[in-house]
Amino acid sequence: MNKIDLLNSIEVIDDSACCGELEYVHVANTPMNRKKHRQVGATDQEIKEATDAFDESIDIACIRFTYTDAKWYEKRLGGFLNYVPDHAPEWAKRLTNQTIC
Repeated sequence: MNKIDLLNSIEVIDDSACCGELEYVHVANTPMNRKKHRQVGATDQEIKEATDAFDESIDIACIRFTYTDAKWYEKRLGGFLNYVPDHAPEWAKRLTNQTIC
C-alpha cells in the first residue's frame, strides 16, 4: 500500500476548503492514526503540533502533503490525490511541484 492510500484509509471527521485552498483535514487522535502517520515519516512532535487543544483530533493536511506525493485533496474523489484534477483552479495546477506546507 502506498503512503497516500495508507493515510486515505484513515476516516476524516471534518475538513474544510474554500476557493481551492485546503484549510484543514481532521482525523481522530487515536493510537492507530498516529501509527499510520509515523509509518509515512511524520514525527511524534509533528503529530503533537497538529493535535487540537483537547487532544481529540489531528489536522493532518500538512503532514500528508509533506510526507506523500499528494498534490490535491478532495473528499468526493477519495481524499488526498497525487494529481490535481482538471476542475481545480489554474493556480493550483501551477503549484504541483512546490511545497504546500
